[in-house]
Amino acid sequence: SCAGFAASVNSSAEEAVCTLRRQVFDLLILDTQLPDAPSTVLLQRLTELPAAKRPGTLMLASGPSKADTAEALQAGADDFLVAPFRHQEFVARVVSLLHSIARGRQLSGAA
Repeated sequence: SCAGFAASVNSSAEEAVCTLRRQVFDLLILDTQLPDAPSTVLLQRLTELPAAKRPGTLMLASGPSKADTAEALQAGADDFLVAPFRHQEFVARVVSLLHSIARGRQLSGAA
């Protein structure tokens, strides 16, 4: 648990996909540098999950080009944060994304 959030850590894209099939998460925080697959491949694999199990996504990167950011967002990332970043900014983005996800679930539940 960090900053009041429960977390699960996975060291590869394949491990993350297996974990996401077993558990439901609100948010996936994803590093662009995965050892076994490009992060955009993992983003695309998220679409294989039922909509109710698909988490929001925050991509983290150290010094990507603008094309990397655009590629990640086009692949389905909800937000992108480039290192170095302040802890407060990271937590603020996580909280903001979680609020957006909760609002979206409320709206889809009301429909």
